[in-house]
Amino acid sequence: PEELESVINDTDWKSTLTDSYVRGELSFEQKERQARYRLSVGAREDKDISNAGFSHAQHVMELLDNLLAPYSVEMDFDDLPIPFRAIGTDLISGEEIVYGEGDLKTVIRASMAVPGVFTPVEYKDRYVIDGGWSDNLPSLVAREMGADIVIAVSLFSLEKDIEKLSSATAVTLQSDLIRTVERQQASLDASDLVISPDLTGYNQTDFEKGRSMMALGYKAASEMRDEIRALSNEIGHRNDPSPVKRVAEGRVNISKITVYSGGDAEAEKNIRREIQETIGREASFRELRAYLYSFYDRGSFTHFWYRLEPVGTDSFHLIVHAPPLTRAYERFSSGIDFSSQMIESHITEFTLKTAYQRWYGEQKNNAASFELWLSDFPSLIVGLEHTVPDGKLQMGAETYLLSRSRYFFKDDTVESLYGLQTLGGRLYIKRPFFKRMDLGLHVYTDYNWIEKRLGGDLAAEENWAQYGGKILVKIDTLDRTIAPRRGRKAAFLIDYSFDEEGQSSGIAAAAGEWYLPLADGLILIPRGEFQGLLWGSLSAMEQPSLGQSITLHAYYPQELRGDNVAMAGLALRKQIGSLPLGLGNEIYFQLAGNSATLWEEDAVESYRDFHYFSGGAAGLVMNTLIGEIQLNFAFNEDGRFSSFLGVSTSLSFMNGF
Repeated sequence: PEELESVINDTDWKSTLTDSYVRGELSFEQKERQARYRLSVGAREDKDISNAGFSHAQHVMELLDNLLAPYSVEMDFDDLPIPFRAIGTDLISGEEIVYGEGDLKTVIRASMAVPGVFTPVEYKDRYVIDGGWSDNLPSLVAREMGADIVIAVSLFSLEKDIEKLSSATAVTLQSDLIRTVERQQASLDASDLVISPDLTGYNQTDFEKGRSMMALGYKAASEMRDEIRALSNEIGHRNDPSPVKRVAEGRVNISKITVYSGGDAEAEKNIRREIQETIGREASFRELRAYLYSFYDRGSFTHFWYRLEPVGTDSFHLIVHAPPLTRAYERFSSGIDFSSQMIESHITEFTLKTAYQRWYGEQKNNAASFELWLSDFPSLIVGLEHTVPDGKLQMGAETYLLSRSRYFFKDDTVESLYGLQTLGGRLYIKRPFFKRMDLGLHVYTDYNWIEKRLGGDLAAEENWAQYGGKILVKIDTLDRTIAPRRGRKAAFLIDYSFDEEGQSSGIAAAAGEWYLPLADGLILIPRGEFQGLLWGSLSAMEQPSLGQSITLHAYYPQELRGDNVAMAGLALRKQIGSLPLGLGNEIYFQLAGNSATLWEEDAVESYRDFHYFSGGAAGLVMNTLIGEIQLNFAFNEDGRFSSFLGVSTSLSFMNGF
């Protein structure tokens, strides 16, 4: 019982129930797509029944395999320490399937395939879904196994409060529950005793409330202790079942390998050859599991499962199911960026980001994209991209209309607000390295103009053309895009440009942060950002700024601009809680401190004295379904306070790159 409680209480169910890949094993292109938009839905030319569901439950299968490690081969379930049966439903015929032998982890995964939530399992020429659709309480199966006494646990109870049945959803759920209760009545009648814990207020997604639900189960069983004792006396005392020999200890000798990968003979051959070259004919069960499941993290398969069929007395047939993850022919993506600063002025910015991509060509290696960012003024990006077949080179062209706000402050209030508009285009070529780095070469032509939107005149409304090229290097080893727990992300930029009069300028820039786990739930984050003018000059609107960025995690009296700016900071996060399943993951308390420096000429005469400033902040960071939410209360070296609320779908310090 203690081991079962540990599994229920200590398992990270949010990660286990989602089909997430190890981000470090994804291609750099996949990482970039994740970082750009939080929510993304792809449409695929896929009519495979085994993909019909929200999740393939890959990590559930891995969890089952680890828990059932001693029984990793196909076997008779009567040979388990306690005889066992799994109930499934044939998706095609509706027939109940009672599994008394086979691959234990696979039949358990099949028996929990709730339609629409988990994908059906293709197992031995049948598509199998949750056994609850044919027999939700298999008391009769237990009788057929020879059980003298059957004690059933009923988890369903009809809602009695009429006020809670006032919505269409509530009525639909109640109606489905009526059918379920009716179907299981025969099983209840076949039971000697039925325990019905009061689970009012709980639902099927409350995996992280296992401790409290188990307490309710113990309470319900304790209240029926006399009835249970009476049943026990009827059959007398029995010794605990003797453990049988564990059939999957030591090393496994593989005599044959069969791979199913969507009928792609070449892919199946390559997977089989790689397994043979890496594992050989013999490996430990632990080594075999770890190696096979590492295939899934490459991001190329919908799931990667295996089973072992005995061949004779000393070898096994390894059967691998690895359906390919086909590239979507179109993808819809969205995200939001929101920030609200409260000083003496209240500045709120909101951007709704949407994108549509469509891939075409025989290998789906050409893409057309359309991105629309809606804020006070919209931004639009239209592009074409070609990826060479081996994925090691990307070439593309984009045209864009970008709109950005430029704030100027005085005495903690907004003195002026300008808009910087850019109409332009670029050609680029990018080359990823080792899934962790990307080198890009860009050539661009921009036409810029500025317009005053609020406040006094600090700069003349003007327009100018700009031509140039840049080299951009990106590094990404983060374990995830939102609220990372470990890894690094950085960017380095060299930009050379000239205007219509032939005046040139050069810019060097770098930004990065490093997530260092110190202990469970405790993360140290050093970060830095720099942009410097190598030669030439910049207008006030082009100059880099510090003060309005979430990067700083602190309060500063104005948004400072200069030809050269640098920032260094340190943040410490401690997990203090977790969001409900389906809403997000961790909640952190964060302490942060930063300092920043500007040198050479400032953009605006009145800011010329502000060359160094520092500050700190305390607040919350939440990893949510829509992005990373931060709520900070900050102060500067003068002891003045401010507040910040923000939602970001990507690491915002990278937005300038």
